[in-house]
Amino acid sequence: MPTEPTLRPMDAELEGYAWLPRMIDKSRHHRAGTLGTFMHPCPIDQRLLDRLGMDVGTFGDIVAAAPDDAAVLAGLRAHGIPSAADAWFDAQAFEDELQST
Repeated sequence: MPTEPTLRPMDAELEGYAWLPRMIDKSRHHRAGTLGTFMHPCPIDQRLLDRLGMDVGTFGDIVAAAPDDAAVLAGLRAHGIPSAADAWFDAQAFEDELQST
C-alpha cells in the first residue's frame, strides 16, 4: 500500500502567501504521481489559484521549472501575481467552512 506524501501544514506561508507551500508540495507530488489520496487542485488550491490569477497548469509549470520555493515565488512574481496581502486568505477557516456544508 502506497504511503501518503508529507505535505507542509495548512497554515504554512511563503513570504506571506497563505497555502502556497502546501500547494507547491501538492503540485510536485502530482507531477511525480505520488500524491496518494490528496487532490490537486482541491477547492483550497483553487481559491489560491483564483487569488493569484492563474490556472493550475501554469502554476504546475512554474513549480516544475523551479528547484526550490524561492524560485517558485520568483516565477510566480514574474507571471504577475498580486502581493501576498492581496492574495492572502485563511486556509483553515475556508477548509472548516467547506467541511460544514
